Amino acid sequence: CDQHAAAVIARAHEQGLGVIAKRPLANAPWRFADRPVGHEAEFYWVRWKALAFDPGELAWDELAARFAAHSPGISAAITGTRQIAHLRHNAALVARGALPDPVGAAVRARFQAVGADWPARI
Repeated sequence: CDQHAAAVIARAHEQGLGVIAKRPLANAPWRFADRPVGHEAEFYWVRWKALAFDPGELAWDELAARFAAHSPGISAAITGTRQIAHLRHNAALVARGALPDPVGAAVRARFQAVGADWPARI
């Protein structure tokens, strides 16, 4: 839901620096049928809806985790959970490896088409 750091990530990688992906699951906006007004996921829910991306056969959490963790230049990703079962689940998703190239390219293309002018979320 926020890919503005791509150029910075590439430069950091070129300089041998590690980069940590923050909020790779974007507060899991897909868990809400309606806009979660006032909830920490509201910001990302709005973006997720605007992207209107079709994950195909992948679950949303798998698409997000694998996309973020295996993006070029990313060294680690923080999923931010309080439950060990969620941590294990997220680790298993990332362990499946990078998304197929066409899927990753489609995510990036959709963001460029819809969200390129969105302000970065830090």
